[in-house]
Amino acid sequence: MKNLVYTSQPDNGISELRLITRSLMLLAFLTAVLYIRVFVAAALLTQEAGAGGIGLLSFLFLVVSIAGLLMTWRWEGLGGFLVVISGIALSIVTYFISGENRWLTVFFYGSPFIITGSLCLVCWHKARRAVGSEW
Repeated sequence: MKNLVYTSQPDNGISELRLITRSLMLLAFLTAVLYIRVFVAAALLTQEAGAGGIGLLSFLFLVVSIAGLLMTWRWEGLGGFLVVISGIALSIVTYFISGENRWLTVFFYGSPFIITGSLCLVCWHKARRAVGSEW
């Protein structure tokens, strides 16, 4: 579909992909805030000594994911890389702490960040190729 606004340089669909990516970034950000709320509520309600370290690690990866999502507005490549790595790390931690339905839990906790970070990296790569820069 052609854009209604005429531009002298074609963007090869980068603007549409970036709009979709930014929309998913907002949803991933809201998901992370919801997960943090759940982790904090669980930590306040249950004061188990053994679950504290793993819960703190999950909380840390969620905070890194939020920081990466915020970074993508300025530095798409670096922020996207950070979001993907923290999403994978969160998935690994979630796999070890979940009891039943491990793979479903891993999917729900990690996929918003892995998918969004990957799309940020695709946008960054396409923008670099459109400009024609070497790095």
